[in-house]
Amino acid sequence: MQYLYKDLSEGRVEVVFEMLKEKGFWHISDVFVTTLPAVLVVEHGIQGFVRDEKTGQPVEGALVYLSGTEFSAKTDSSGFYRFLNLPLGTYTVLFVKDGYVLKTITGLEVL
Repeated sequence: MQYLYKDLSEGRVEVVFEMLKEKGFWHISDVFVTTLPAVLVVEHGIQGFVRDEKTGQPVEGALVYLSGTEFSAKTDSSGFYRFLNLPLGTYTVLFVKDGYVLKTITGLEVL
């Protein structure tokens, strides 16, 4: 049997796993976990979650910039950020937080 838990509408997590029955006992096999990407282009905006690469925990207070613009945001306690009503165009997103390496995602097109 294969099961899927998916709650990406809230930007949480997708978990896929198999339950196998052997010798009368059930056990879990082949677990796959996927979190919402750091960036998701939505209608007239960009949003996403910032997570610690090692622990998977949300990074609160990270500064998120759209390079070459005056747009910036801070992540909340769940690591979430959002830019709405952006002008159409292609953006580069920068993620900055003390104690972390600067991350850049390029080529995000808002249509």
